[in-house]
Amino acid sequence: RERDGLVLATVFGASLFSTFGTYLWLKHPLVPHRRIAYDVVVVLMPATLMGTTVGVFLNKICPNWLIMVLLVLLCAVMGKRTLDKARKGWAKESRAMYETLPQAERDDS
Repeated sequence: RERDGLVLATVFGASLFSTFGTYLWLKHPLVPHRRIAYDVVVVLMPATLMGTTVGVFLNKICPNWLIMVLLVLLCAVMGKRTLDKARKGWAKESRAMYETLPQAERDDS
């Protein structure tokens, strides 16, 4: 397909970051700490691998227009959820700011 170059560049960038990016967060060698949270890996890795397998399979059997429609729907749903959360946060912050105003300033507005 047309996006093979983009996929290869993405995989290359991710592998490069996973190889060299781990050195950015190294802790002091004398401080004991775990490098890998195995309890998190046990939960996330099977779902990640299954999602990758199913995604590759569906990408092979689905036509391009269906993939595009599904991606647009995904972006629309995620965008709506993000905007709803932003609006709720803005309303909460505005309410908190209004409640901290002195009574005289509240009456003016």
